[in-house]
Amino acid sequence: MAKANRKGRTNKAPKHVRLHHWMLKSTAYCSLGLAARCLLVEIYDLYDGTNNGELFLSIRDAAKRLGVGKNTAHSAFGELENRGFIRARERGLFTTKKATLWILTEFGHANQIPTKDFMRWEPEAQSRKKQNIVPERGTIGPCERDQGSRNAHENTLHGPCQGDRKAEKDGSLVPARGTQLVNQERGAGAPSQSGARLPDTEEAPKRIGELVGQFSGVKESAA
Repeated sequence: MAKANRKGRTNKAPKHVRLHHWMLKSTAYCSLGLAARCLLVEIYDLYDGTNNGELFLSIRDAAKRLGVGKNTAHSAFGELENRGFIRARERGLFTTKKATLWILTEFGHANQIPTKDFMRWEPEAQSRKKQNIVPERGTIGPCERDQGSRNAHENTLHGPCQGDRKAEKDGSLVPARGTQLVNQERGAGAPSQSGARLPDTEEAPKRIGELVGQFSGVKESAA
């Protein structure tokens, strides 16, 4: 704590990094790796109480501070951002060689209250578990809906199913135009794909005899 001097003025406390116990015991902090925890301290060290949102630390400088490789430092930045400890105010560009400007969510920025996003972070497994909502009774789930669409598509290509065949036999189902019907139960006289009626079994020999007679008459006249 700051102590008052003889003139009644308070001396400012020396610069320090303060990590609260409630943050250290949070789920987000406990999930951090060693490199991410050390990097968080380094970013806190850049904060002076007035420059939140102007905190910049390149991956190369972070790797030097932590004594690790660039890939490890890059992954540590990703962990802190994913869990909500830091938020990018302005992304850096490699072409301009400008580092990203970071915001510590524990502190306010631009006259806004602190968001402390890390306190609301949860593991992905728990998040997915909460998002899995059981459908209400009587509603059709996505799998059943897809199955119904799939069955309708197969019926269009290969003809109706057994239930549709039964309905068609009773006369309550009219086949759609252009569909291929697999009618093993239907007898002679069933319509073909083009809609024309096939000749009955008894009429076929008569029709063949007529065609033969016509062909013979044409041949004799030509001779």
